[in-house]
Amino acid sequence: MRDSSQQSEALIEGSGEESSLVVTHARQLELFELDDIARPDYNIGKYATLLFASPHLKNLDDKRTFQLPAIVDGDNEISASISIHPLKDQIVPTTTTFKVFMAVIQLWKMQGANPSGTVYFSDRQLAEVAGWSFSGVTAKRIADHISIMQGTTIDWMLAYKKKGKENTSVQKMSLINDALHVGRASTLQRDRFSANHTVTLHQMLVQNMLNNVVRPINFSALRQIKSDASTRLYLMLDMYLAKKTVWERRAEGLLKADLGYEGKRYDNRGERKRTLERLIKDLDGKELTNGKLALKLAETADKTDWKLVARKVKRLERKRPIVKAVRGGEDAEYLADDLLELFGGVGAPKRGFLIFLCKHYPEPVLRDALSRAKGDYHGNVRKSVGAIFRYELEQIVKGRGDLAWYKSDDTKE
Repeated sequence: MRDSSQQSEALIEGSGEESSLVVTHARQLELFELDDIARPDYNIGKYATLLFASPHLKNLDDKRTFQLPAIVDGDNEISASISIHPLKDQIVPTTTTFKVFMAVIQLWKMQGANPSGTVYFSDRQLAEVAGWSFSGVTAKRIADHISIMQGTTIDWMLAYKKKGKENTSVQKMSLINDALHVGRASTLQRDRFSANHTVTLHQMLVQNMLNNVVRPINFSALRQIKSDASTRLYLMLDMYLAKKTVWERRAEGLLKADLGYEGKRYDNRGERKRTLERLIKDLDGKELTNGKLALKLAETADKTDWKLVARKVKRLERKRPIVKAVRGGEDAEYLADDLLELFGGVGAPKRGFLIFLCKHYPEPVLRDALSRAKGDYHGNVRKSVGAIFRYELEQIVKGRGDLAWYKSDDTKE
């Protein structure tokens, strides 16, 4: 199996009257403000360029092993490495897999960072968060890369970091422990509004993220980059420039060794220059985690090659409004009124019921339930959007281990 983004034919779920029920998802950004800076598990973020290959490399279905600097233990040096094992008839994770993984992390956070690591979402929701236009091909791509995340195992030999301990060995880790996908064509009409993906992130990744053992990545900038090579280069530059302001690399080593460009054409100095120029055009001015990229091309001192010169320049930080947690009656009323506006006046629940919910549940959980309800609601479903909202909220709450489902005294919800 190869990257499904390379497939030319759309795979559409349902047809005729069924497909008419598949409606465009309400834009996520109307209900959530995506954080510019995402914070995946430290190890995944630090070694992203090793774990996630270019989909254009040869032998993507082979095991890949990377040797890391040896660990000094007294008088001994012990080798450290990372090995990626794809499932049979499957490929290793690629840069597309990484974008799907980052989008899942964002959805997990939007839904309140459930300690169990369970995330519920539709293809449209994930596509919106990843910055992709939705189509049947997109849905197939998402399903393929969720399978890759579940099927691939990673061995960290003295290479995994967790809270209070570095250089830990972990074997047979997968990014996703469990994954369930139910296509719309396989559901009853009354269940059309239900999420069609349920995944559970590996518990060690979840614990690191909850413990703030993370590596920040500018997800807002990452989702704008379309090219696989540019994505890999961006991740490299973001890491190398995290603690320095300038980084340089000769074109030959950068293209062949770091970015995996293959073919004799890159033995040509002129072709390397043209390739670097395209990468610079793609990435120059992009925001980093703590600055902005300034890229230029320069000739090497010996005149035999070109080099990339990357600089990190400062940028002005924009201030974000601080959203207080809902604790008292007045704050709950303010949030309830905000949610009522998002219902758009169609099928909204009673204000008193919303206030009750706002007193008991975190804002991200409420907004996630409303996002699902609005995204999957259609007039042909014999339920109001308010009823779907209540159903989605109950499913989210009951699926978590840290919240309880409360019934309102107001029976006329």
